Amino acid sequence: MAARSRPTSRRRRPARVARLGALVVSCAATGGLTLLFAKVDPSGASANVAPSSASGFVGDPVATVYGSVQVQAQVRDGVLVDVVVLAYPSARSASVATNALVLPQLRTQALASQSARVHTVSGATYTSEGYARSLQSALDNARLAGATKL
Repeated sequence: MAARSRPTSRRRRPARVARLGALVVSCAATGGLTLLFAKVDPSGASANVAPSSASGFVGDPVATVYGSVQVQAQVRDGVLVDVVVLAYPSARSASVATNALVLPQLRTQALASQSARVHTVSGATYTSEGYARSLQSALDNARLAGATKL
């Protein structure tokens, strides 16, 4: 008995087309979000307004599950005047979106408390903890340099 061959169809496989379409939409959305957030400074600070007599102290990079977090503390006359984010988790589009909202909150808390004691932001636990640890490192560096007693 001869083996029956399946008739060949010229019809495309709908599942394959759907997956390809979803991939294209996903790539377009990721590219759009990347462009959008590339124009947003995640620290919440104005990029072209820097304190004239402030000294910057870089904190240690802190590795988290989603990526590294590193900040720079700007100190003027012994007071923490700004916190600039140098690195934050950005490999996933969800991380970029979350951090665009969270990092300004952490900056505000740090400036208000004049310390690295910031509340963990829900949904960004790893980033919050990494931010606090890197900021504490930067403040320790400032203290060693005699720039602050914070």
